[in-house]
Amino acid sequence: MVPASVVQDAPGYDRPVSSPRSNLPPLPDLPRARLLDGPTPLQPLERLSDALGGRAELWIKREDLGPLAFSGNKLRNLEFLLGAAVSDGADTIVTSGRRWSNHCRLTAAAGARLGLRVEIVVSGPPAAGSANLALIESLGATVHQAATDARSEREALVTRVAAEAGSAGRSVHVIPVGGSDATGAWGQVLAALEVADQAASRGFRPDAIVLPSATGGTQAGLVVGAAIAAGQAGTAPTRIIGVAVAHPEPELRPHVTELIDELATLARLDAPADSIAIDGAQLGGGYGIPSPGSTEAASLLARTEGILVDPVYTAKGLAGLISAVRSGALDGRRAIFWHGGGLPALFETLGPTIEAMPADPEPTPDVALYDTGAVRYRGYQLAGQMHGEWEFLRKDGTLMRAGRFERGTQVGVWRTFDRHGDVVKETDFSRKQA
Repeated sequence: MVPASVVQDAPGYDRPVSSPRSNLPPLPDLPRARLLDGPTPLQPLERLSDALGGRAELWIKREDLGPLAFSGNKLRNLEFLLGAAVSDGADTIVTSGRRWSNHCRLTAAAGARLGLRVEIVVSGPPAAGSANLALIESLGATVHQAATDARSEREALVTRVAAEAGSAGRSVHVIPVGGSDATGAWGQVLAALEVADQAASRGFRPDAIVLPSATGGTQAGLVVGAAIAAGQAGTAPTRIIGVAVAHPEPELRPHVTELIDELATLARLDAPADSIAIDGAQLGGGYGIPSPGSTEAASLLARTEGILVDPVYTAKGLAGLISAVRSGALDGRRAIFWHGGGLPALFETLGPTIEAMPADPEPTPDVALYDTGAVRYRGYQLAGQMHGEWEFLRKDGTLMRAGRFERGTQVGVWRTFDRHGDVVKETDFSRKQA
């Protein structure tokens, strides 16, 4: 076990969060359960930078190298979420997510570290051979699996599990999906201060941090933390670019905005809401469905740096970084990629499970309707690849995205729709490939 003095003195992880050079107020001292043993590594990506033409100086923040159960960025949230729970006298934690959830696995691991009982509720339908669920159970948590992927059913099961634990005399604390409320996201505020210290010790200030953004907590925390770090150093804040990996940009933005407002209130700062940058072009077919861009990005990082990323979150975030470099948006800049962890998802069955369909190069798009557990979609395959016109629908049946594939590659103009059927975004993939 790392001595407490090492944790206290670790640069960045637990440094003072106010500076005599700034007029910022001291930050609040929230209840905290120590789960990290110091800063996660900040490493250069020299070969990846070279492979992309040397246009930007790239670094990676290795949140995947934390001390517990493959770790990941959610461990920072859990320091404060579980700190609050233990402070309130809780002995049982209930939380929920998808079967590949990084947050759920780390809640189980942190519960084992702190001696808490953990109940994990996951969306259905039940899947055999889930690597992540096996890990969660091996960490001593109890898994409750919903029959379907309906959010309302999962939430009802959370309520029932919590009520049953309470009626059995347990002191129950329920943590929201992803642990991405303001209490949890406070850990990401401190992560921004940590990486600012690490970069400064290497002699630079990052121009941008690029990260996968699913529930918005990490992005919101980094935005507020970057504003604090800039105020302390007397510099412009690092730009935080979230890459949407679970929800379209119009749905993600309000969540990030709300969390930034709450975190800024905690920090007694003006909310830097104008600092929200979201890349919505990497979502592909939706949450949990790998895209051609994310697959190519994961392969490029593995072959140049020997670093693996998960296909649900981090690979799509990495695709956003690579796209920004190739477009010239980061020319001459220093950018840090935020590795969110989640590596057990490499061993999950992801994406559409599609019955054999006619090998028709010009299929009718409304003949078949499929449900992946993340999004409903309709279309055809040709020789095992998505081909022809495809539509992706929300759970309420409203159209979310529509466009065309040619043998697994998005082509032409893809349109994103709001719930009223109005086009909110158009992406021309033919222009991107030109």
